[in-house]
Amino acid sequence: MQDNTFVFVANAESNDIASLRLLGDGRLELQNVFPLDASASALAVHPDGRTLYVALHNPAMIASLAISSRTGQMQLLSTVPAPAKLSYITIDRLGRFLLGASYSGDIACSLPISPLGLVQAHPAAVIRPGRNPHCIVTDNTNRFVYIPCLGSDQIGIYRFDADTGGMVPDGVPVVLTAREAGPRHMAISPDNRFAHVINELNGDVVTHVLDPISGGLTSKEAVSLLHPERPLPPSSYTPPTNQPAGENSPEPVAWAADINLTPDGRFLYASERTHSTMTCFAVDVVSGRLDFAGIFETEQQPRNFAIDPKGDFLVAAGEKSHHLASYRIDRDTGSLSHCGRVDVGRKPVWVEIHNYR
Repeated sequence: MQDNTFVFVANAESNDIASLRLLGDGRLELQNVFPLDASASALAVHPDGRTLYVALHNPAMIASLAISSRTGQMQLLSTVPAPAKLSYITIDRLGRFLLGASYSGDIACSLPISPLGLVQAHPAAVIRPGRNPHCIVTDNTNRFVYIPCLGSDQIGIYRFDADTGGMVPDGVPVVLTAREAGPRHMAISPDNRFAHVINELNGDVVTHVLDPISGGLTSKEAVSLLHPERPLPPSSYTPPTNQPAGENSPEPVAWAADINLTPDGRFLYASERTHSTMTCFAVDVVSGRLDFAGIFETEQQPRNFAIDPKGDFLVAAGEKSHHLASYRIDRDTGSLSHCGRVDVGRKPVWVEIHNYR
């Protein structure tokens, strides 16, 4: 029976998408490189695995690519305009809508997906959840949408209509975070009871209790992903564009990036770009508590990473090293052991993994 796992990587400077096979021992084998006419910023794979979606910048577009489940080869199906430059995209749980967040455009949107898997040009919804929305995710029931807004230190909460793609504020529509925390990305626990948010500017991971009725979030605890022996001061904004100072600061500052849970919810990983590290937390699946379990050096400037659907491997992209690295996850401790490293293109900024079986 077919059991192929492919890794897809968006390269912002070489304007292409690389596909790699993830082998059983964790090594990566480059399969092919698909050229693009613009810079790629984010990727999402349809739940059925047949289509890869690419958010393009300059101009702002969404490309739909067919994926071969046997070889990982990609073929362009369509390209449509996006409402703005999208820095984060995902697909709703039923595969009917592409959801996007635009950091520079201060909007979030939903775009219909046709039965053939093609993103449509006319948005089902365009909303303004706050300044600099950096992420958009649904809960596991597909009834609620969460949008961390880095520039306004808040998380927008919307009721999601899976039939129309509509996003409407409901209950408590906004959760405020600490001032100048910079909420960036979010991971929902497998049991849908907790939402973990990574703050770009202060380096904290904040756990929220998720209300299954209202979709509301209640902050439970905050833990730092920074190494206790290598502390960093918080980053900051530069008004009026609220551009984070992590990359341009004359002194090293906290510059957190991405967050992911293993499929069983027992370990959470968070990346930090200044020291190029991956922090692991052991998760108490009953209480949601995070316990520090280790910090691991990884590729230079790990903006994005992904965990394979089986929970065996973590794959991290080095935005400045231009390489992809794979690590085996210890099921007992969460420790990462290096498996392999591959040159994938210039400035890899996004990683998606899909298993075909």
